[in-house]
Amino acid sequence: MPYQVLTGQWSKIYTHKFRVKYSDFTYPFANYAECTLLDLPRTVEVIGVKMWLREAFVRTGMTLCTGYVVTDQVASYGLESQFDFAFMQLNATPGDDVGTLVMTAGRVNTAPNPDQYLICNQTAPTQIDVRVKLTYNSGSPPFTAGEFDIWIMTMKLP
Repeated sequence: MPYQVLTGQWSKIYTHKFRVKYSDFTYPFANYAECTLLDLPRTVEVIGVKMWLREAFVRTGMTLCTGYVVTDQVASYGLESQFDFAFMQLNATPGDDVGTLVMTAGRVNTAPNPDQYLICNQTAPTQIDVRVKLTYNSGSPPFTAGEFDIWIMTMKLP
């Protein structure tokens, strides 16, 4: 079986940090909010995501607010929990231990379909988004408060 040994071509690891505020979101549907974080160049993979809640998200009538870090390849709303890199409850009480850190390798090892956690498009950039699923009792006004930090760790393949 032929193979290639890559010498002198070390992978480059980068960390992208974002502070996402309630005012950064658009509302494509009544029970969803979205925010684009970055476009990753081709051959770049997400190797981990950390989310930390700084201020709870507030919206009139809201009972649950879950933020997911996904690629734009997740076209169908409602499938976020199957294809997310990380997720966090955004209406929780903030604190030093309110957040999440998920390394992609662990997700790939336990996933029934590993490529759902890999960026398979190697010919074009891939957009990374935050998608928020909302559960509420009445109305659909925008957020009035909320803020969290996201660190996205990426690796460029040689």
